[in-house]
Amino acid sequence: MSLYPSYNPVYPHSPQQLQMLPHLLVPEPPDAALNLKDIFGREAPLEIDVGCGKGRFLIARATKFPDRNILAIERKINRVKKVQNKINTTALSNVRMLRVEAAHAISRLIPDQRIAVCHIFFPDPWPKQRHNHRRLFSDTFQTALWQKLAVGGQINFATDHQDYFAQVQSKMENDPRFQRTETFVTADDEKSEFEQIFLNQGLSIGRCSFLKVCAEAC
Repeated sequence: MSLYPSYNPVYPHSPQQLQMLPHLLVPEPPDAALNLKDIFGREAPLEIDVGCGKGRFLIARATKFPDRNILAIERKINRVKKVQNKINTTALSNVRMLRVEAAHAISRLIPDQRIAVCHIFFPDPWPKQRHNHRRLFSDTFQTALWQKLAVGGQINFATDHQDYFAQVQSKMENDPRFQRTETFVTADDEKSEFEQIFLNQGLSIGRCSFLKVCAEAC
């Protein structure tokens, strides 16, 4: 099964949009690995926020850790615009954005063994059984994550959908390339708009964190 969809995984942008979004990256060509040093203007640990939404978690992390390069992945243009406004307000220099499918970004655009931390919070759970195959976390995506994480790099996963949580937790626990570690829990100022909604509704949040433990296949 293909890791990324049959349609174009890199979303098009007009010149006017790009002018308003100076922190948005447009991969050229669309499947070439990013030159992170050129993009951020420095070498630094790379932290990725998959599905950054309106950017509350992203901005909090970038503010707390100015020594890290933070890359956000988000599909919806209105959310990208909101994040750009927050970057403008905070004058953060360590944030960049990609408006592409997450699977494509991880598998094609990130150089191997470069991710220090990858946050995957509240991805679409595709709750209907006939749609489960559309979930981001597949065997192929898990292998792509392993390839792109540095040894010792960490994956943090959270979802309000307990079936999805059980699936991801089981897959990761049974993969010798990863080892479970202390679960990352967002601080109050890091909780995204989605997380706040789910908590206010009294929903249980499933969380787990894992480290990449080997550079070669285990």
